[in-house]
Order: sequence, then C-alpha cells, then structure tokens
Amino acid sequence: MTAAPWHDVGLRTVTPAFLGRFDTFSPEPARMPFPVPTLRGVLAYWLRALAGAHIGNRTGVLHDVESAVFGAARQRDSGGPSAILLRAGTVLVQEYIPRPGDHGVRYLLGPGLTNVKEPPARCLLPGPLVLRVKNAGTPAHADLFLAALWGLRTFGGIGARTRRGVGTIAIDDVPSLGGNFDRAWLTRDTVSDLDPVLSCVKTAISELSLTLSGGPADGETPRYPCFAPGRYQLSADDEDELTRATNPTAALDLAGTWLRDFRHGANRRLAGSGPAHHSQTYTNVAQPFLDHHPQTGPLTAGALGLPIPYSDHQGPPRQDDPARHAQRTAMVDVMISGKPARRASPLWLRVRQDGPGWRLRSLAFHAEWLPSDAKLRITAGHRTEPVAIRPTDDEIQAELTRWFVP
Repeated sequence: MTAAPWHDVGLRTVTPAFLGRFDTFSPEPARMPFPVPTLRGVLAYWLRALAGAHIGNRTGVLHDVESAVFGAARQRDSGGPSAILLRAGTVLVQEYIPRPGDHGVRYLLGPGLTNVKEPPARCLLPGPLVLRVKNAGTPAHADLFLAALWGLRTFGGIGARTRRGVGTIAIDDVPSLGGNFDRAWLTRDTVSDLDPVLSCVKTAISELSLTLSGGPADGETPRYPCFAPGRYQLSADDEDELTRATNPTAALDLAGTWLRDFRHGANRRLAGSGPAHHSQTYTNVAQPFLDHHPQTGPLTAGALGLPIPYSDHQGPPRQDDPARHAQRTAMVDVMISGKPARRASPLWLRVRQDGPGWRLRSLAFHAEWLPSDAKLRITAGHRTEPVAIRPTDDEIQAELTRWFVP
C-alpha cells in the first residue's frame, strides 16, 4: 500500500503574529521552528466551533470529532494518533517594541505583549509560512481538517490572541487531499461560505459515524463557542472599512482604537459618538470599590473577557507634586473551583486586506459566560471583595451585540 504523500499549503501571514517572548533582550532577529502544536490547537478550536453546529452540547461526540482529526491520548476505547499530520519550517522572528504613537496597537495586544519591563514579544512579520500536510485518514478526515483551516483563515489568527486581530493568514494555494471540501472556499475569503462549509462538516461527521456516540440530548443548547443557530453574530464582509489604513500596523491601530473606545461607551458607527473618560464598569464597580463604597451596577465589561485591570489617578496627593494625585489600581478576576481562571473574549477580530485597503471582520460567540460556581472578585493590594452584581446572560449578550449594531 502506497504511503500518503506530503502536500505543500500556500500559506502566508498578512499581519504580524506573536510567538511568545524572547528569553532575553536582544535586537538581533532569531530563527526558530514554527510551533506546530500551537497551530494544531487553534485549528481544533475552529473544528469544534464548526462541528458544534451539528452536535449540540454532546461534548463526548465533540471530543470524538476532534480526536478523529487531530488525535488524542489513547484510552481503552478511544483516542489514538492524528489522522492529519502537519510539518512547518523555521521562521524568522524579531523583537516587537510598540512605537509611542501606536496606542490602538498597544490596546489590541494588551499589556502581556507590550510590557517593556519584560523581554519583548517574538514577532513574526507578514510573509510566506512553510506548512506541509499529510492525510493519513479518509477523505472525511481531510474535509474536517480543511474546514478547520477555513475557520482559522476566515475568523481567527495564529500566535498570541490576547485581544484577537493579529496573526491573520491568507491561503493562496490548497492541495487536493480528497473529499467533498471545495478548495475555492479557502482561497476566496468570504463569510458567505460559512453555510456550505457547515454542510460539508455535517456530511464528514456522518461519514465517520461519529454522531452515533452517546451524550446529552440533541436539543440541549451548546454552552461552548460554536456556529449553532442563534449562538453567534458576524459582520458582513463589506461592513467595516479601516479608513486611510495603508499597511497592517495602521489597520491594527485603528481596530484597537475602535475596541478601546467601544469599551468606554462609544458607538463606532454613530457620528460624534466618543468614549467616556472611564468605562461603565469602572464607574459602577472599580471606582466604588477603591472609594470603599458599594457596587452600583453590573460587570458588563466582563462580556469581553476576564481578568480586567483598572487604574485611575484619584488617590492621595503625591508627595513630589501635591497638585497631582497618586495612581490607584484594581483587578477584577474570576475564581473557578477555588483557583484563579481566565475568561477569553468571545469577540474575534480579524484585520484583513481588501484590495488596496483594509477591513475588519468581527465574530462573536454567545457561549456560556461563566459556570455557575465561578466567583467574581475585585482586588487592590491585599484587599479583596466579591463582585456583588453579576451581569445576566441577557446583559452579556447585549454588550456583545452592541459591537455589531449599525
């Protein structure tokens, strides 16, 4: 029997991607292997999102779909090697130091990638990325892999996704791996292909007989991010032009500015709408806590992820300059099963090139915000209090919907 061949994928990065941090400060670029496990992990995320439209909340079946394509630790009656094998070449990375004026870029990336006190982020600049793939399974395995790759190209990004938006990829050439997946879906980059991609995924799952596994009832609403009807929102391809942006950095800077202003109450599609000096959650949650007052409103900013840092300059007068006040800081985070946890933002932002210009594609999943046993808290120094007013599911969904409202 002839072994399955390796195929080259014509893949390139369109915006910078971030692959961890350098160990030390060094201005010299460095060559490193591209982290294939990271790529496999984000592909699995998009496969779950697509498969979830047909599986519902049957997480056992969802695990079967994922492990069928990307492998899993072998158990007595499940698991095994990946049907899809990936190889990548080395990439050249360099230090990323944000320019002083790139406020939107800095906000989009977050302090984890822009803290100048730590070794800088390893930045992969736009350009070709060597990727090879082998299908050791059936045509249905190839269909599910290519669908996951479509989700990554259409909505997501590679590398660090702290604020989303970075690591946009383009796919110029797709090898034939067999199956029903239309390779044109991967090269033309449009959200209108979501329905046929979902249909292809459904057929592939059926061909692998994975829907026969047990699990919760089919009608149960999915609690995880997926493309089930009513569980997501996305922007039209022609909706958000990043005006006057002529390069990836300028496009990311404007997208980051939109996100920051949005979190401070602005409507980016309403002329004259500007951000407030402080966000609603600062006013309702952080400021009362710092002033030793009761909370006055819900933690709606948590809709876009946790933890959330806050700071102001309303502390006591500074000794070196009594006309100015000291900075106060607070952190809102979440505890699950007694341990600090994170809640990733369900809002995916993808900066993409559109001819000579740039546009922003947005996707939001309406998944379970936090499990019922999660406990919200706010901390400043050694002082910690519970966040008393937790936002409802409707308030969380309304905050996400506000990003898309014309």
